[in-house]
Amino acid sequence: MDGGAHLAAVPALIAQLQQELVAKIRLAHGLRCVRLRERGDGPEAEFATGEIITADAVILAAGPWIIQPPFRELTKTFSIRIKKVLALHLDRTSTLDDPLIFMPGVDAFLLPQLDTSRWLFSYTSTDWDARPEMPACGS
Repeated sequence: MDGGAHLAAVPALIAQLQQELVAKIRLAHGLRCVRLRERGDGPEAEFATGEIITADAVILAAGPWIIQPPFRELTKTFSIRIKKVLALHLDRTSTLDDPLIFMPGVDAFLLPQLDTSRWLFSYTSTDWDARPEMPACGS
């Protein structure tokens, strides 16, 4: 990589892809996958709701659950670790004149987000091997 910064407006990207592919894909949010199977006619994903999806291809965005079943068997050879992310959205309008505020002493930043009319505050966590079910605060 040649340096620099990269930014993805994930909700906007998903909305654009969903618009372009609405007749070709099915998009579901917030489902907990409990089982993955390879079948002769394609992959099958089973969810905690009892719903089973079989398709030509299944894309799961597992996030921090990637090291837990049913994904662990697929990813155990990748040495993946999960670091706790600490971020807070502040509902305060930002403008083009608002600066990014970086606090190197505590390795934190406050970032204006013009597209959502809010600010993002984030600071470094030293907690590794976090599990999604761990409490966000006081752990």
